[in-house]
Order: sequence, then structure tokens, then C-alpha cells
Amino acid sequence: MNHFFDVSEASKVGVEKSIILANFRFWLEKNKANEKNLNGGYYWTYNSSKALSLIFPYWSAQKIARLIRELESDGLLVSDNFNRVGYDRTKWYSMPEYSIVHIQALHCSDLNNGMSNIEQPIPDSKTDSKPDHKEMAFFEKIVDMYIDIIKATCNAKGLFKDAFLNSKERMKPLMARVSENAEHETEQFWFHYLTECSKISWVRDGIDGEAVCTFDMLINKTKFNKNVEAFWA
Repeated sequence: MNHFFDVSEASKVGVEKSIILANFRFWLEKNKANEKNLNGGYYWTYNSSKALSLIFPYWSAQKIARLIRELESDGLLVSDNFNRVGYDRTKWYSMPEYSIVHIQALHCSDLNNGMSNIEQPIPDSKTDSKPDHKEMAFFEKIVDMYIDIIKATCNAKGLFKDAFLNSKERMKPLMARVSENAEHETEQFWFHYLTECSKISWVRDGIDGEAVCTFDMLINKTKFNKNVEAFWA
């Protein structure tokens, strides 16, 4: 994963905070485009403290927590908890520019200037079962979470073929798992599922030094159903 920052923003808040904001902004922009995770007038993204430590391995968990607190204090980041169960400590994050009020204000300004950002879709008379752009973006987000949560923490390497992660063959079983239950259609579900998978010893350490935490393994119907039943028991 490549990290970057906005130079003008970094000159105001510092490079470290700008890196964090750029990372959150990346996911918030995706969710806004896909109309996902809209709650309380904001688009949100979420991460646990463990996941943030994996995303920013060059900082301690304490430093990440401090930087986020300072960003919230500065009004550049907002957080909340929308989790259904009390023991789920995953935090949700947003930024002022991803509030509906702010977005609508920008939209109205564009309209007044004769520069509407809304484009009409081109009619498509074809009817097939291929996922649309929003669905593909959601599937790609799941793959990104797999890379950040599972692959990054697996001690046994090998069997990983990045070139195939987003292939059509990999997408078919993933599409099937998502369509099996409405709960599977949320990012929160997959974040929790993959985080719990990362805690399983044979997933983390492999078997006889061979990696078994491949994407195919974790979305295999039989393995997936057993894991879900255990994680949500």
C-alpha cells in the first residue's frame, strides 16, 4: 500500500496528520461514490485500532490514537460508533467535507455556475448478470481489506497471487457469498469476518509453513459458512 499526502494540507497540519487524512479521504470518496455507509448526514468509513496499526506500521498504536484525537479536536475528523453489538469496538470516521450539507452546498454552487457535476448514464439495453460499477467497487473493497488484514499478517508466505485477486474467477465465489445474505452486503460484515479470520492460528501461521489464508480459501462456501457460524455464534 502506498501512502501519500497533500502538500498544502501538510503545510498546515503536518505531514503525519495529512497522511492519515489522505487515507480516510480515499475510502470516504469511494463510499460517497458508491452511496455506501451514509448515516446521520455523513458518509463514513471504519477501522479498528488493530487495523489502523496495520495500515500505519511505522507508527505505534498510541501515536495513531493521539494523532486521530488531535484531528478530531481540530475539527478535521469526526468519529462515531454505529455497531450493533456492544463488544464491537470498531470506530467509524468521517470528515466535514463528507457531510450531506457540505456536498449539497458544493453541488448547488456548481449548478449556479453552470457546471453541474452530474452526468446522465448512457442507456444500456443489455441484460446480464455481470456486476455493475458500484458492485465491482464493493468487491474490490473486500479484496483490499483481505490484503490489509489477512495477507499482511499471515506468517506463511507463498500461494499468494496478486494478479488473480481481482480476476473474474475470484469474483464469482465472492459474488455468491455476498448475494447469499443481506448482512453480507455491508463492509462492516466483511471487515469483521476477515478480522476474525486473521485470529485463527492456522490462517495466521499456515500449515507446515504453507500459506492457507488465500482469498479462495476464505470465501470457499464450506469454509465460509463454518467460519461465519463460529464468529457470530
